[in-house]
Amino acid sequence: MQRRQALRNIIVVSAGAIIFPHCKMEPAPLQGYKNLMLNVDEFKFIGDLANSILPKGDLPIETPEPVQEFILNMVNDCMPLEDCKKYVAGLRGFISLAKEKYDSSFSKMTKENQLALFNSLNEKTEETDPEKVSIWESMQSFTDLTKRFTVQHFTGSDYFMTNHLDWQFLPGEYNGKVPV
Repeated sequence: MQRRQALRNIIVVSAGAIIFPHCKMEPAPLQGYKNLMLNVDEFKFIGDLANSILPKGDLPIETPEPVQEFILNMVNDCMPLEDCKKYVAGLRGFISLAKEKYDSSFSKMTKENQLALFNSLNEKTEETDPEKVSIWESMQSFTDLTKRFTVQHFTGSDYFMTNHLDWQFLPGEYNGKVPV
């Protein structure tokens, strides 16, 4: 009797294990950012956006944290709660604008379409609805902050500092043959 019960439980668990991954679930929110309620897809989107702003290519850029973590840490830790909410609203507005205009996600768009989308945000909006104007301004703020923090992340990298600024680790080199 217990063997039948055990066998039945194994079949139910294995069937659940097979069916469960195919269920469409809401992406889990990211942990660690108390002022930013983002999911994993939005986190990846910020990485794609930063890569399109400043493509890494084959450069050996090594930093302590990935660019999207740097951007989100800067927004979460250095900005007031209202600006964090505006950043998230701009992010979601930008994602919906990309899907609305080009019927695809930002990472699947061509470089020309990505550039056209950026340039469209620099223009003034003809909207008169205050809610749409607010969303447009938050999208502009989102892209400006993302650009700023992407460049700041790159300029703080070891590659940029050593190859372009001739920066050296302390204490530097020792030259013992200096005439006094």
